[in-house]
Amino acid sequence: MRSIVLAVAAVAAVGACGGGAVLPVSDAPPALVDAPPGVVDERVPTPTPSADYLDLFTPEETIAAGEEKQLCVHLRNTKGALAIDSVNGMQGVAGHHIALFTSSHPQPPGTVVDCTSGDANADMEWFAFNVDLPRGDAIQIPENFPFVIQFHYLNATDNTILIRDVERLHVVPVSSVQTWISTMILTDLQLAVTPGASTVTWDCKLPADTNMIEQFGHMHDQGAAYSLQVGTDPNALTTLNTVSPWQPYYRDHPRVTQWFGTPQHYAAGTIMRTTCAWDNAKTNTLQYPDEMCITFAYIESPTQYQCQPPTGP
Repeated sequence: MRSIVLAVAAVAAVGACGGGAVLPVSDAPPALVDAPPGVVDERVPTPTPSADYLDLFTPEETIAAGEEKQLCVHLRNTKGALAIDSVNGMQGVAGHHIALFTSSHPQPPGTVVDCTSGDANADMEWFAFNVDLPRGDAIQIPENFPFVIQFHYLNATDNTILIRDVERLHVVPVSSVQTWISTMILTDLQLAVTPGASTVTWDCKLPADTNMIEQFGHMHDQGAAYSLQVGTDPNALTTLNTVSPWQPYYRDHPRVTQWFGTPQHYAAGTIMRTTCAWDNAKTNTLQYPDEMCITFAYIESPTQYQCQPPTGP
């Protein structure tokens, strides 16, 4: 790991943000200079500063032709409780995803680590991904909360690229929030997709009554089908979402189902069964993050819920 200076930019104190809390105020991110000769510039331009937004910038990185990188930047909210109703992650053309996580083993703010492997993600939970929530709903970032920007690139070109990503968060007054929203993530970090056809299925039981407002599945290029089934009887589940055949296009443009205003209610103990099928045309076994099997959802809750398939005997 290494430590860098991470720019966190916002431009004004906003007294309306929850009992006098203010937006973080810091130096603007470093000015962009020309990319080195022969390097393709995929850095996201700096957004126009606004008191309504909190902009988080990743460090600049170069990614060689054919290289894959997944990096994580550790942060900590030291500016009071914040409420966010929109998350907009911006990347270069070769970007796979940018998202906010939290970690059970936070590092000093500004620390950058390689988080490509499943093991490197074992102590992290998805905190927020791109969304525009309805009025009155918001994601809570408590004071001193440790969170992580994860950014993933697959450079399939013949050129080295230079990247710098931006997470733009829309901040609203805490007093305006009627319902706190969090993520529910069902993910297999120990995935092993062998050549040819294969399928994985696993169940997670909801630990509490849950209202779901958004849901989608996530796989990569070798995916064949995805489904999420729900219910209380493991032998009589109802299909909530199915995508068959899976298309590589869905990797970056998911088929999202939303229930804003009419959330899907599930009682504690409800089974969430994720099934992913592949037709791996490659000659090698694919592991996380080269392939993925994830159920994403936003739920009405102040706390996140993450579940992985059981391991061991």
